[in-house]
Amino acid sequence: MICKMWSVCQAVIRWLTDEQRQSHLPQNLTTLLPHIRFPMIFPEQLAEFEQSEFERAHHSVFSPYLLTAYR
Repeated sequence: MICKMWSVCQAVIRWLTDEQRQSHLPQNLTTLLPHIRFPMIFPEQLAEFEQSEFERAHHSVFSPYLLTAYR
């Protein structure tokens, strides 16, 4: 089963990593992340996300959101 918020998160990441937006990635990331409801994403999907290259590259930005989600 796929959570709708997980689909939103994946779409946002695809948008953020688009070639045309790479130069604004840090700013866009910090602007958009507060709008994703990480606590609504299933733990299995959060664990999968934590294994991604994108999350590892931006772990310091994602960490507070992931910690909140796991609570």
